[in-house]
Amino acid sequence: MSFNNFTGRIPAQIGNLTMLKRLLLGANSFEGTIPEEISNLPNLQFLALQGDNLIGNIPPAIFNMSTLTEISLPSNQLTGSLPSSIGLGLPNLERLYLGGNFLSGKIPSSISNASKLVELDFGINAFSGYIPRKLGSLRNLESLSLAENDFTAESSTSELSIIKYLTNCKYLR
Repeated sequence: MSFNNFTGRIPAQIGNLTMLKRLLLGANSFEGTIPEEISNLPNLQFLALQGDNLIGNIPPAIFNMSTLTEISLPSNQLTGSLPSSIGLGLPNLERLYLGGNFLSGKIPSSISNASKLVELDFGINAFSGYIPRKLGSLRNLESLSLAENDFTAESSTSELSIIKYLTNCKYLR
């Protein structure tokens, strides 16, 4: 149902579609927040809500949906920070796209617990602080985008030392 002209809010009743494996509603003209009820979908593997003008925080329960292999939420107007436990409840996650939003705060080092990650996009947000060294433990990571944020590095340590561990990385931005 992507690339239509749907408007309004994504209905909370979406959480009643318990057999749903793939939810693709990107590139529409939705407004409002991501419904918390999406986290009631026990079989959901693929969540794509990119480019939908969505606002507010990402419901934390989404980051505990163990069946998800891909979360694609770029190019919205999402705000807030990532939960400190991100990665702990996502054992099957391979792709996480959160670029082009207004997310802020630090990237929690617990993201490294999503050990199957192949692609990770946190670019074009307002993340700050240090780049977590534990990103270097994501051995399957092929694509990493951290561009256009507000990261800092201590002069006494090299935050970019993670690069030497990203041996499978083909795209680094």
